[in-house]
Parts: sequence; structure tokens; C-alpha cells
Amino acid sequence: MVSGQDRLVFCQDKGLNPACLRRWQEVFRKEASSSGGQPVAFVDLGSLNSPSLRTRALELKLDLGGGVVLTLTRH
Repeated sequence: MVSGQDRLVFCQDKGLNPACLRRWQEVFRKEASSSGGQPVAFVDLGSLNSPSLRTRALELKLDLGGGVVLTLTRH
């Protein structure tokens, strides 16, 4: 990983599900390789596990183009 952290440590630190992260990494890698594009990198949105955000529901929408919108929610 670009962060230099182990996937499990990274996910724990960021409040992410490791299985979901792995799945989306595979999806993006396959898409990049089939289209001849560059590998997809992460955008650091800061810690989603900070005390001020821990109790709030979060929703993140990413427009991937071609009518595809990826929505991530945490309740």
C-alpha cells in the first residue's frame, strides 16, 4: 500500500472494512489494466475514526465516470 501500512492496520486506523477495501482494490486494478490506464491511487480524506466523527453517519460518493457512482456509507 502507498501508506506503507499493512492493509489490516490501515483499515483499523481509517475505520474501514478490510474485505471491502480488498474488493475495491481488485475492481480498480482490473479496470485500469483492461483500459490501459494508470493504477488507481488513494485519496487521503483524513481519519474517519476521529472522536468527532466516530458517532456520526457518513456518506461518501465517488463519480467514477460512465454513469457509475460508488457510494460508501457508515452508520
